[in-house]
Amino acid sequence: MSELTHSELALRRAHHVLTFIMHFYIYTLPLSSSVFIPEPISVPLVAISSHLQLPPVVTYSDNVLYNWDIIRPRAQSELGLEPPALDNLRSLDLFSGTTDEQEFYLASARIELRGVEALELMRVIMDELFVGDEIAIRRIASYLHKLASIVHDLETILLDVRKGCDPNTFYHSIRPWFRGADSDPARRKWVFEGVEKQPIHLSGPSAGQSALIHALDVFLGLDNCNVVEGGVTPDQRTLLRRMQIYMPRHHRNFLRHLSTNPRPVRTFVTQMKPDIELLDAYNSAVQSVREFRDAHIKIVAIYIIGPAARERMELEHAGLEAQEAGKQVLKGTGGTDLVRFLKGVRDKTAEAVIEPTLQ
Repeated sequence: MSELTHSELALRRAHHVLTFIMHFYIYTLPLSSSVFIPEPISVPLVAISSHLQLPPVVTYSDNVLYNWDIIRPRAQSELGLEPPALDNLRSLDLFSGTTDEQEFYLASARIELRGVEALELMRVIMDELFVGDEIAIRRIASYLHKLASIVHDLETILLDVRKGCDPNTFYHSIRPWFRGADSDPARRKWVFEGVEKQPIHLSGPSAGQSALIHALDVFLGLDNCNVVEGGVTPDQRTLLRRMQIYMPRHHRNFLRHLSTNPRPVRTFVTQMKPDIELLDAYNSAVQSVREFRDAHIKIVAIYIIGPAARERMELEHAGLEAQEAGKQVLKGTGGTDLVRFLKGVRDKTAEAVIEPTLQ
């Protein structure tokens, strides 16, 4: 391992530790207190974040990508170490110390690890697109069906979070720790002491910061479909782009590289007239992404919308003012309007299915 790689790993770890400390500090303050982040935290955090090209706030990479390790040593094969088994993971750091929090993070970590095969399929499909002959077309169709199968596995992993993470524990004891400034319950401004230029990107971690899901969108051409009524609005599309600010820079670079593919798979499929087998394979991949997004909406309903509604009813029953809380409870930790945003993206994905009559 090179010195540069060691340095990068050390900086990632530092970002993870400092952002966790910062969030611990902020959310142990009374909500009536202003948020002034002390220099011993703010100065090194902002400097490290600048080097990593990440915002100085807890991100998906801090909670998930940089926050897992194996429990038992990995098996050795002729090609080297076997990939980590999905049941052989543990989280490094937790805010609440609960198994519920660990299972919430590990659900995403398992999705990322299972998704490695999806990324490899994208690579081999792009290789076949450059060939473009009859044999390549059959291979592409086969690979697209396999891609759909993997995305269905991701859906299963996502829904399995219900087995280890209680919704009320998540909503009341876990989620509050990693909310960003966009979803600060008191709408306080976060001030980084000793820092001349105050950071502006301070949304909390979100599944929308996963490069894997963005890669599926870009690769299948879901990101480039025409906007229609009821689909993803320009503001929502901008929000998807904004989520990339919170990704590790290498992930952003990969997405940019993927988006410049001179032979997009969607264009290739629409030009193969009429190839029903290829069309069916492409549509199966698109449908799998739509079903994954359906599952994501279901999880959001269970873990955020449901507990938020119960909390609002309890406040109203107690005769307390719930109007202001009601405006905020359906926002994600990244500051998104959850219901409208997720349904818009899901519906936009469904519209990407190519009808045979349009061939």
